[in-house]
Amino acid sequence: MKNILFITYHFPPMNGSTSTMNFQIVKNLSEKFRVFVLTVNVSEGEVGNTLLKRLNNNVSIYRSDLGFLHKHYYKKSKEAEKTYNAESKIRVHKRLMKRVKKIAHNTKERMLLPDPVIDWYPVAIKKIKNIIDDINPDYIISSASPYTSHLIGHNISRVYNIPHILYYGDPWVYEQSRKRGFFRFHLEKRIEKKILKHAIKVYVVTETTRKLYIDKYPIEPSKVDITRSGFDPEDYSYSESHYNEKLTMIYGGALNPIHRNPLPFFEAISTLKDDVKNEIHFKLYTNEVEKYNKLIRERGLETVIEVKPIIAYENFIKELVVSDLLILFGNSSSLQIPGKVYDYIGSLTKILLINNTSEYINDPTYKLLNSYEENFYSINESNEIKNVLYDIHNRWRKKGLGKNNYKNVEHFTWSRSLTKLIEFIEEH
Repeated sequence: MKNILFITYHFPPMNGSTSTMNFQIVKNLSEKFRVFVLTVNVSEGEVGNTLLKRLNNNVSIYRSDLGFLHKHYYKKSKEAEKTYNAESKIRVHKRLMKRVKKIAHNTKERMLLPDPVIDWYPVAIKKIKNIIDDINPDYIISSASPYTSHLIGHNISRVYNIPHILYYGDPWVYEQSRKRGFFRFHLEKRIEKKILKHAIKVYVVTETTRKLYIDKYPIEPSKVDITRSGFDPEDYSYSESHYNEKLTMIYGGALNPIHRNPLPFFEAISTLKDDVKNEIHFKLYTNEVEKYNKLIRERGLETVIEVKPIIAYENFIKELVVSDLLILFGNSSSLQIPGKVYDYIGSLTKILLINNTSEYINDPTYKLLNSYEENFYSINESNEIKNVLYDIHNRWRKKGLGKNNYKNVEHFTWSRSLTKLIEFIEEH
C-alpha cells in the first residue's frame, strides 16, 4: 500500500468549505492508500471533530503549531473573547473585533506572499523533517488555497526527491478576486511556474483553468487534468419529507461585489407583487449579519428575508434538503466553480443560479447544473431575477417545485470525482 503525505492548512476541526473538501479528499484516498495529513492545530468545535471520527485507520494526522503571527493573534482573540463576556460589552466588543480582524486581514493580504499563512511555512517544514522518516511517503499532495501548502510541498519534494502532485481549488496568480501589483504578480508567477515545472501532476477544477495554465505556463497538456469537487451521500438524509407554508429559499456563504453580489436579488424581491412577496421566505446565512440586516431594513424586507450567522456544515446540509429552492450567486469568472454547488446538487433541491456574467451559457457552473436536470437561471440583474422568481413562484403554487433525481446526480459524488487522482497514483 502506497503512502501519501497530504499537506493542507485547512482541515477539520477547522470549519469551512475548504476544510470539508480536504477532509473528503483524504477520506477517499484512504480507501486505497495510507494517508498522512500535515495540518495546523486548532480547536473549532464539535462539527469538525465529528468529521474526523469518520476517517478510517489508514489516516494519520500530524498537527503543527500555527505560524508565529497567527499563533499570537489566535491566542489574543481567544483571550479577548473570554474577557468580554459581560452582556453589556458584547455588542461593542464584536464591532471592535470585526474592525480589527478586517484591518489585520487586509494588511496580511497586501504584505504577505503568497498568502496570509506564509508564517506557517517554517513551522511546517520543521515538523515534516521530524516525521518524514516515519512516514516514508511515495507521493506528496499539496492542496491549495492557501498556496503556502504548495510551497511546503515543493520544498519537501526537492529535498527528499518525492514526487509532488498539486491540487488546486482556485487558480493562484490568475484568481481574479485578489488584486496584485505588477511586481508582486510577476514574482508570484515566477514562483508558481517553478513549482508547476517540478510537479509530476496538476489537478484543477475547470477546463477553462486547465487551458489557462497550459497557455500561460510552459506545461505539457498531459500534466494538467481536471478533478472536480463532489458531495458525500453520507451527509444527507433523503428520507425526510417536509412541507413549507412559504416558498422557502436559502443561501449560505461568502458574498462580495466581485463574484457574488446579492443586491440585485434584494431589489428583485422588493419589487415583487405583495401577494407573491408574502409567500416567500429567504434565509441568508452570512458572516456579515449586521451589514445585510441593514440592507434588508432599508428595503423593507425584514418579513421576507431572514439574515443569520453562518451555521455548521452538517446543519446547513439539513437546511438544504428541506428547502424548496437553493439560491446560488455565481462567479464573474469561468475559472472557478463554487464548492457549495456540489453540496447543493447532493441535496436534490432545485437551484436558482444567479450569475454575474451575461455570458453565463459558457460558464462552467451553468453547464454543470444544466447537465443533469431542470434548474433555474438568471443573470444578476434585478428585472431578470424578478421574472424568474415569478415563474418559480407560479410553479411552486401550482404543484411544488419537486426534487431532482438521485440517479441523475450520483456521478457527482466525491468517490466518483476523485477517480482520476486515485488511478494516477495507483498506476505510477
